[in-house]
Amino acid sequence: MKNCLSLLLLFILAVLSTGRAWAEVIWPLPGKPAVVLNTLSTLQFYGPTPGFHHGLDLAAPAGTPVVAPVSGSVETGHYYKRKSDYTYEIAITTSDGDRWELHHIDPDDIPPEIERRADAGGKVTAGAHLGRIYDASAIGIEPHLHINILSAQGMYLNPFIALSDLGDEVAPTVSETWWAEPKGDRYVEVEALVPGEFVLVIDAFDIAPGEFGRQSLYRMRVRQEGETIFEFQFDALPHPSFLEGTNEIYFLGELKTRDGQILRSEVQNDRRFLYAVPVKIPSADPPEIEIVTEDFAGNTSRHRLRGEVSD
Repeated sequence: MKNCLSLLLLFILAVLSTGRAWAEVIWPLPGKPAVVLNTLSTLQFYGPTPGFHHGLDLAAPAGTPVVAPVSGSVETGHYYKRKSDYTYEIAITTSDGDRWELHHIDPDDIPPEIERRADAGGKVTAGAHLGRIYDASAIGIEPHLHINILSAQGMYLNPFIALSDLGDEVAPTVSETWWAEPKGDRYVEVEALVPGEFVLVIDAFDIAPGEFGRQSLYRMRVRQEGETIFEFQFDALPHPSFLEGTNEIYFLGELKTRDGQILRSEVQNDRRFLYAVPVKIPSADPPEIEIVTEDFAGNTSRHRLRGEVSD
């Protein structure tokens, strides 16, 4: 519990320390709502290494114009060592030191004036035309705009805090839960609970605008008999690096269910986000568990369960 609450405190401190110039934020694409592909908290694998997506992906056709969401100093260049048209970005640093990174803008469509200002260390104003979205379909990727926001302290912040409402009115779903314990190199669903320590594995997800598919959550709180035992909130990543902290949020192992299924968090087409909550069962009385989930638009759902405990 202490670790989860300290993570939450870190998220809040990261947000309170930034965002003073965000009142001027302009929506960077024409039209709303947008189709959300990935959020700050989406689990991804960078090779074999788990990590967070660390930004917001908004799907839009290739050639869609992009405008500056904020005013500030402008830079252009490649954000990845493997340089390609796909890995080109425009970055804008506000007067408060927050850095907005806009990925996948076609370098051939960036106005010469923007490039000149970037070369000279100049500035752009919110609403300025920056270019057009690169056609990534040729490399098997849906065209989209990726938005990162890095605070002056180097934390990846949640772009939904700054951008306006996307029109999402659907609350997250808790699809299924399992009580499990470790056995060998995986977790196994238990036949019945007894007093002791277990892991509650939770399959929960959100459906964001555009019906792209399952999305990760903004917030989860798990209470046992009214006391919070697990909590996270993605105002920022739990650590400065987007490759750290996934094991504190997600269930990254394998779960063998009683009917023989092998389940794990999935990040490809049929996405599944599993969360693991350590639970101590103190007595033979069935514990009452409440799972509160919230999406990035503030829609909330509650799921209650009561474990059956065997002596």
